[in-house]
Amino acid sequence: MKITNEFITELISNLESIGYSTNNIECILQEGSSLYLKNYDDMDFKVIVRHINPQAEIEKRFDIQGQTVECVFYTLREWNEVENFKNMIYFIAESPDMKLIYGSDRNFVRHDIVKDNNLAKKVLINYDKCLFNWNEDYKKQGYWQMEEKRLWNFLLFYFKRENGSHKLTPKQLKILQKAHDLKYSKTMFKDYFNKLKGEIL
Repeated sequence: MKITNEFITELISNLESIGYSTNNIECILQEGSSLYLKNYDDMDFKVIVRHINPQAEIEKRFDIQGQTVECVFYTLREWNEVENFKNMIYFIAESPDMKLIYGSDRNFVRHDIVKDNNLAKKVLINYDKCLFNWNEDYKKQGYWQMEEKRLWNFLLFYFKRENGSHKLTPKQLKILQKAHDLKYSKTMFKDYFNKLKGEIL
């Protein structure tokens, strides 16, 4: 779905209806599968705000022009320190690709898993404990079990690290789409995980 001025206006109106006025919004960035794939379930947005509304939800879904839209709210400080959120770090590989659709992103940190090996290590540990090797001990440590669909996020991370670039090939994008559509299982790509583990950890 193309993001038009009308779409943005309606999104802003929805955000205002739950207590996020425009003077509280730093910027809105498109993220998630809609950045890369032709077939996606919903459109995801990071909404960076000056202050979190204590009465509002941290995540909120809207219907805009027949499209399901999910917004997740962060302050700039929370986002810029997001690498320390052990359960929510998996989406950080998308950071350089996130598309600004509203406001200014001059203070928004574009975390880079290609250049930053320490960050890549944190992300890989997250996939180890939450996707490929999740167990009851990790659960007791506070790690969440990722759903199988998160394989596509891992593959995005893997391809970027292997390419040494944020650009993906058409073949890689097709693999991401199939993983997103649950046509692959994580066990099929355990070798990919182990390869990165040998390189990064």
